[in-house]
Amino acid sequence: MNGLRSLLLVFLLLVSFVWIVNHVDQSINPLNLPASKSYLLQEPPRNSIYATHAPIIIQGDEDFITQATAENWPGEGTIVNPIIIEGYTITATEGPLISISDTIFYFIIRNNLLNGSHAPTEGVHLSSVQHGTIENNIICNNAAVDGGIIFEFSSSHNLIINNSIFGNQMGMNIRGQHNRIINNSVYENNEMAIWLNTDTFNTTVVGNIIYNNTGSGIQLEQSHSNLISKNTIYGSEGNGIDLIYTSGNVIENNTISNTVLGISLWVSSQNNVSSNHVFNNMGGISLYYSTDNSFWNNTARENFNLGVDLELTSHNNTFTTNKMLKNGIVGAILFDSDFNTFTENVFCENNMEGIRIEGNTHYNIFTFNNFTDNYVSGYQAKDGGLSNIFAFNYWNDWVSPDHNADGIVDEPYLLKGAAGNQDLHPLVTLALDHSHLMYKPKLLLPQPPLTGIVTLTWTAALDSLQHNITYKIYYSPDQGEEWILLASNLTATHFNWDTTTVADGSNYLLKIEAKCDEGYVIVEISREFRINNNPVQGNDELLSQLIIGFIALLVLVGMSYFLYTSRLKVPTTIIELFQNDQIDFLKSIYGKVMIGLENIQSGMISEPQVTPLLDAVEPTTLIEYFPSDIRGDLTSGLKGRTVLTLIEIAYQYPEETNPMRLAKTLDIPPTTVSYEINRLMELEYLEPFISPQVLKDGRFRNYIITPKGASFLRILKGALELSIRRLREKDSDQLSS
Repeated sequence: MNGLRSLLLVFLLLVSFVWIVNHVDQSINPLNLPASKSYLLQEPPRNSIYATHAPIIIQGDEDFITQATAENWPGEGTIVNPIIIEGYTITATEGPLISISDTIFYFIIRNNLLNGSHAPTEGVHLSSVQHGTIENNIICNNAAVDGGIIFEFSSSHNLIINNSIFGNQMGMNIRGQHNRIINNSVYENNEMAIWLNTDTFNTTVVGNIIYNNTGSGIQLEQSHSNLISKNTIYGSEGNGIDLIYTSGNVIENNTISNTVLGISLWVSSQNNVSSNHVFNNMGGISLYYSTDNSFWNNTARENFNLGVDLELTSHNNTFTTNKMLKNGIVGAILFDSDFNTFTENVFCENNMEGIRIEGNTHYNIFTFNNFTDNYVSGYQAKDGGLSNIFAFNYWNDWVSPDHNADGIVDEPYLLKGAAGNQDLHPLVTLALDHSHLMYKPKLLLPQPPLTGIVTLTWTAALDSLQHNITYKIYYSPDQGEEWILLASNLTATHFNWDTTTVADGSNYLLKIEAKCDEGYVIVEISREFRINNNPVQGNDELLSQLIIGFIALLVLVGMSYFLYTSRLKVPTTIIELFQNDQIDFLKSIYGKVMIGLENIQSGMISEPQVTPLLDAVEPTTLIEYFPSDIRGDLTSGLKGRTVLTLIEIAYQYPEETNPMRLAKTLDIPPTTVSYEINRLMELEYLEPFISPQVLKDGRFRNYIITPKGASFLRILKGALELSIRRLREKDSDQLSS
C-alpha cells in the first residue's frame, strides 16, 4: 500500500508539473510561445522542399527577367502573375542572402529558409523596390547590422507576411512608404524586432507576435502617419513600442507586457494612442518632451512603477477613458508638463496616489475621473504644482454629505501637496454619466467696505450640456438667517447694487443662484463683508490714503514708461520702465489700464481719485506705515514683465488670456508669460477663469484680475494720470522758455 501511495503521489506531482508548465503565467506570455533563447543553439528545421541555392542578387528589371528565365522561376512580373522565388535554403558567410534592387516588377519570395548561420549576412534586402511580397519564410541567424529584412531607398507597396524571423542582429529595418508588415513572428533577435526608420510613412504593422528581443519591440524614428495595430509584444529587454521624433501615427489595440516601458514617446507629437493593453512592465505609458498627443481607452495595469508618466515639458496631451489600475507606485505622474487634460479616466487601486503632480507643473485639468482605493492610507491625489484644476471627479473616500441632492459633495476634496489644491465639486457617484452637472459660479466682491453703487461680478456657471443659464442674486444682512432677492433672470455675470438702500453693517453675505434650462440649480455664497456709507474721517482713513499715495508714488518712480512694442527692449525691472519721458507711450498704457478696469467691473473707477494725494507725498515720511506684504510685492514680485502681463490680462476678455495668446501679443516667450502668471497668482493678483472651452481643452486656460490686482491697477491709473500731467507741464515750460 505504501508503494502504491508513493506511485500515486509521484503521478500527481507529474500531472501538476505538466499543468503548471502549460498554464502558469499565461497573462505574461499570452500565446504560450517559447520563453527562452536556449533553443536558438539548434539549427532551424529543414524540409525536403528546400533546395540548396547560392545567394540571389538582382539589380534592375532586365536582370530580374534574365535570372527568372535562367532559374525557371514562374511568373511574368505582373500583378496577376508575379515572379515567384520559392523553396530554397540559402546560406553564406557574408552579404545578403536575397537582394533585389531598382525594380517595379511584382514578385513573391516565399517558403524559403534564409539561414545566415550567425555570419554577417542579411536575410532579404530590398532597395528601391515596389510590389514585392515576402511570405512564409524562415529568416534566422543573420548577424549583419540590419539582420533579417531590410528595406531602403523609398521601397514602397511591399508586403511582409507570415514569416518567422529570429536570431538575427535586428528583425526588420524598414525605410519607405505604403508597406505592410502583417502576422509575422519576430523573436529573440539581438536588437529591435521592427524598426520603422527615417522618413517611413503610411506603413502598416498589424497582427505580429513580437517577444524576447534584446531591443525594443517596435520602434518608429522620424516617421509619421503609420499604423501600429493588434500586435502582441512581450519579454523585450527594451521598450514595447518606441516613438522617437515622430508625428501623426496611430497606435491601437496592441498588447504589451514584460518590457521596460510599454509605450514610450520621445519628442513626438500628434500621435493617437488608443485601446492598448499595457501591463506587467517596469512602466506603462511614458512621454518625454512630447506634445499634442491623444490617448483614449488604454489600460495600464500592474506595471512595476507607473501607469502613465508625463515628463520634461510634455504639454497639451489629452487622456480620455483610460484605466490606470494596480500600478506599483502611482496611476499617473506629471513632472514639468503643462496644459494636459485628463477626462473620464479610472484610477483604481494604485499603490500610492492615483495622480501625482511634481515639479514646475501647471495648468493641467482633471475632470470627471474616477478615483477608487488609491493609496488607502493617505490621499488619492497629490498636487505639487500650481494652477491645476480638479473638478467633478469621483473620490470613493469622499461621497457625502450632499444635503441639496445635487450629486456633488457639499465639501471639497482636499489634495495632498504644496499647492493646497482641492476638487471643489467632488461627485457623489461614479462619473459614468456626467450629462448634467454644473460648475459653481464664483463671486468676485469689490474690496470691502462697500460704498455707494458697486458692481458685483461673478464667474459664469458651466453646464456640461452647454445649457443656457440664468442667475438670481440675494443678499443677507444677518449672516444668512434671512435672504432678500436683489435681482432675478440675469444672463450677464454682473449687477450694479446701490448699497445706500440698506443699512450699514458688518454681517452681510451675497448668494448667487445659477439655474439651467432644465431647472438644475447650483448656489454659491460669498464671504462675509461690510457696508459703510457713512464713513468718519479719522486716523485709519488718513493712514489708508497715505499708504495708497505711497504705493502710487513707488509705481510712479518705477513706471514712467512701458515697452509694449516688440521693437524695444522688454524691461526686467519696474525702474527700467521709467527711464524715458515719452508721453505717447504713457497715454497708450493709461488707455489699456482704463479699459482693463472697465472690464474688471469691480467698482474701482468710481472711488475717489488717487492723483490729488500724490502731489505733496514724501515717501520717506510714510515708509514705516507701509504694509510689509505690499512692500515686498513692489520690491521683489512686480517686475517689468509682470506688470505688462497683469495689464494685458485686464485689457483682454477672460477667454483671450491664455498664456499662448498673451505671449504672442506681448512678444514674450510662452515660458516667460507662464512664469509671470505664476508670480501674479502667488501675489494673489490673478486667479483662474474657468470657461466651457477650458474644460474641453486645457490649452485655453484663462485668468481674471482679483480685487487685490484691481486695487493695484487703480493706483497705477492714478500714477499714470499724474505722470502724463507732469510731462505735459514740462513740455509746456520748455516751449515757453
